[in-house]
Formats: sequence, C-alpha cells, structure tokens
Amino acid sequence: MPVYVYGCEACGHTFEKLMKIAERHLPCEEKCEKCGEANYNIRPTALHVSASVMTNLKPPDGFKDVLKRVKKNHKGSTIDV
Repeated sequence: MPVYVYGCEACGHTFEKLMKIAERHLPCEEKCEKCGEANYNIRPTALHVSASVMTNLKPPDGFKDVLKRVKKNHKGSTIDV
C-alpha cells in the first residue's frame, strides 16, 4: 500500500497515511485536527518505500533459476545471481 500525504488547504496542516489506493480519498472527507475545516487534499509526493517492507520481500520460488537462464542466454549480462 502506498503512503499518501494529505494537506489542509485552510491551515496548511499535513499528515501521512498508509492507504489502499481505492480508499485514498477517504481522509479528504475528514475534518482537520488543527482547524476543524473539512478541506484536505492529497499532496503530490515522491514514492515512499518502507525499510520493513523491503526486508520482507523474497523472490518467488525458481526466480534464481530464471535469472541464471537469462544470464546464460545473454552474453555480457550484468545480472548477479
């Protein structure tokens, strides 16, 4: 799930929230905790990748075999298997 940054247009308060893509609009309907206005918008940001997410990623079974075949069939490949 991506991390979205929301900002209140009335007072400038911002916060980040981990949201499903289909539910990313829900915080825009909430009232600001600082000023009480219901005026949040999604702010453009760079991609956030959590270190905890990255450390839990494992390649699917057989992926190393696929990389070995690619390396064997493509001379000069820089794939490190």
